[in-house]
Amino acid sequence: RDQELTEIFRLLESGKDVILVGEFGVGKTSIIEGLAQKMAAEDVPDILKDKRLVSLSIAGLIGGVTPDVAQARLIKVLNEIIQAKNIVLVVEDIKELTGITIGGEQSLDLAEIFSHALSSRYFLAIATASPRDYTQYIEKNNALGGIFAPVDIKELEKTQAIQVCAIHTNSMEAKNQIYFSYTAIEQAVELSIRFIHNQYLPQKAIGILETAAVMVKKNKGRQAMVLEADVAEIVSQI
Repeated sequence: RDQELTEIFRLLESGKDVILVGEFGVGKTSIIEGLAQKMAAEDVPDILKDKRLVSLSIAGLIGGVTPDVAQARLIKVLNEIIQAKNIVLVVEDIKELTGITIGGEQSLDLAEIFSHALSSRYFLAIATASPRDYTQYIEKNNALGGIFAPVDIKELEKTQAIQVCAIHTNSMEAKNQIYFSYTAIEQAVELSIRFIHNQYLPQKAIGILETAAVMVKKNKGRQAMVLEADVAEIVSQI
């Protein structure tokens, strides 16, 4: 995702807040995690050096409270961020801030409060949204639409997806004490492309491999190898 990260850096350096736009499963969160790793290693432009990447939990913000309390919580959080002066705020699925209903009541739009704080330029923000949500809730929203610059996150190509899945299988092997053949990883990507059309790479292939790991550990025991046939069986069940 070097190209996407380069575009994120360019926009942040030009004074724009960034929204990653892509379908669920294409790797928006992984890109943010990659950014966090680069920030920790100080392999980032000057604008991000000595900054902290902090994620806002929208569920924690609005859970079990009235709209007034939710707004007060958001204002308090934003004030703390502004005072800190070194925060890059991550808001995943940002459309959850727009027109939310709490306890059967229609709240005031929390996006208005959030966008007002962003327009002050006291901190940087990176958000995520699906293409549909971006068009419906962000692009047409006067408060947020003029603040965030979109970066399109496309589904990975086959070769890229295989590479990503190979990295993810390391943790699966350690967790389940099994091993993956490289051809099984390739098979997961190829069969997910052919037969699973309501999800996206790399997540749909990763899901297949996770299920295959559990099945092989259960049926063959520890230290067993996940083979192409095991992956095919999981896809057949799906």
